[in-house]
Amino acid sequence: MPRIIIKDIPTYALQFDGINDRLSFGNIFNTVHTFTSTFWLNTTTLPSGNFEVPWGYGNSRWFFIYPGASSAMRFTVKTSGVERIMGTSGSLGLGVWVFCAGYYNAATGLGGLRVYNANGGLVYANEATITPANPDSTATALTMAFDPNRGFHVDMIGDDPRFYGAVLTHEEIDGLAEHTEPDNVNLLLHAELDVQNGTQAFCRVGDRSGYVGTLVNGPTYVSGIVPKHRLPAAI
Repeated sequence: MPRIIIKDIPTYALQFDGINDRLSFGNIFNTVHTFTSTFWLNTTTLPSGNFEVPWGYGNSRWFFIYPGASSAMRFTVKTSGVERIMGTSGSLGLGVWVFCAGYYNAATGLGGLRVYNANGGLVYANEATITPANPDSTATALTMAFDPNRGFHVDMIGDDPRFYGAVLTHEEIDGLAEHTEPDNVNLLLHAELDVQNGTQAFCRVGDRSGYVGTLVNGPTYVSGIVPKHRLPAAI
């Protein structure tokens, strides 16, 4: 058998200026009620007393949020018009990468938030159970670095947002924090952000790949944290 070499290739993320740019996927997945969503985040500045949403649907369905002038992370699911907090971490710091995972089971009402450092170490975990209900239906776009309801933009770097149509196990989420892909899960959206094409972001949506994310007002590509590999190069 030939020896196989796995070679690193360049990896990118998107830097948002906190003024007017964002990454938008439009009004998708509104009928998916049991899910896991994850992303990598590097914050540049703290919110100035506002509630800023680095990833999610803004003030509807589900969203990650900075609760005021804090570097804490909160994950919230909105059902019947009420925000249900699944967890709020302690301070995550500035200028460092963190991996955030939020999940919710509409049949049981169980949801949770898990946050990891850049080395894949778990720094926060919480679960909460609410009355089982579907997240609110909304026409709001799934967006990175912008709250379409409040109009607040986020000064941040974001990488590798994902959306699964299932609740991942803790072990599967742990693996993602260490850049290991889980097997046999319902991955509905994966924006790798490593292929640059003007105003479009290259993504996997279900079993299809293509440019489905829209870069609004020019977020810029910078070095990312999620390693990619060229498969396989034999010599």
